[in-house]
Amino acid sequence: MSQPESTVMTQTGTKAASRSKNHPEQTQRVIPEHPSMPSTIKDTHGDSKSFDVVRKEKSEAAKKTFQQMGYFEGKFPTNLQFIPSEFDDEVAAVYGYDDKSGLGLTAVAAPGQISKEQVVPYIKQNMQWIENTKENPIKQIGQPQTLPPPPEGSGITAGTMWSGTLANGDDVHVVMLDRADKKGSYFFMYSGPKENFYDNEGYFDELYQNFKALPAPQDKSK
Repeated sequence: MSQPESTVMTQTGTKAASRSKNHPEQTQRVIPEHPSMPSTIKDTHGDSKSFDVVRKEKSEAAKKTFQQMGYFEGKFPTNLQFIPSEFDDEVAAVYGYDDKSGLGLTAVAAPGQISKEQVVPYIKQNMQWIENTKENPIKQIGQPQTLPPPPEGSGITAGTMWSGTLANGDDVHVVMLDRADKKGSYFFMYSGPKENFYDNEGYFDELYQNFKALPAPQDKSK
């Protein structure tokens, strides 16, 4: 028999419901930046641009392409740099990261409906392809919790969230959103060191509150 789900609030409510008191203390992890990258890069027109400017432009392009492929609009964290991510031919994916804080966000848009029972097994089977878990697989994951209903007109149903830890001690949230038209599902994996993770949970709250599914193309096979 499946475990009963509990409803958690966003913002401070999400933090209180998802924080585990049993996580071991961990020292702050320092993630190196990209020392091999030059300070300036030549663009396609031969003009010099700073690496930060080029990285920001590529990040914005990655987010835009992902939203177009996933048929939705959303507000992603501005301090994360995004790159395309590929781990399944049938889905669109993007990965955002912050070198200094160690925070990471994988976003996936998949066709069709994914049941709650399929989410965790699917992630565990594909951890070697998901940026958050390539080197630090999921160590433990809790029972699903139902998020409050999204704003009216969002085109999605109430989200489901799982909380847990990775092998290196980082905390992780996995959130699944179903399209109301049953034409697709989205899932987001947000992870990072404890000392930065809970101070930045509002990133997902903002994405959830501003999420809007756009009309998806008709299935021509039917």
